[in-house]
Amino acid sequence: MRETKLISGLAAAAHDLSPVHVVGASCGRLTQIVGPGWLSVGDAARCFDPCSGQGIATALTTGVAAAQAIHSTGAVSGAVAAEYSHLVNSEFEKFRTARFAQYRRELRWTDSAFWRRRSQEGLPPVG
Repeated sequence: MRETKLISGLAAAAHDLSPVHVVGASCGRLTQIVGPGWLSVGDAARCFDPCSGQGIATALTTGVAAAQAIHSTGAVSGAVAAEYSHLVNSEFEKFRTARFAQYRRELRWTDSAFWRRRSQEGLPPVG
């Protein structure tokens, strides 16, 4: 941060709290959202690109949908499981389409690996 143009003055007085730790933040979804007696909710079912700001809202949405599905029948089975799985998968497909379109609009950094990876359409399942 001390080498940046905009905040180097502020960063000069700061001290390092810890070393930088880099982890992947990819998005994807499980190939199987529900099973006999269980269902995946929130990031356990699918995870979103952190730049999209979708994670918390969709975790809450699937949490409520899962609770309603289980409450309506007392179990995860048949039509309830299929309906919940369809909801999770269709929401992810909408996100995937919007994500692809958004990243394809960014043309300032076409030589950057970060933007190039995100402008590619494929998002494979994660499990």
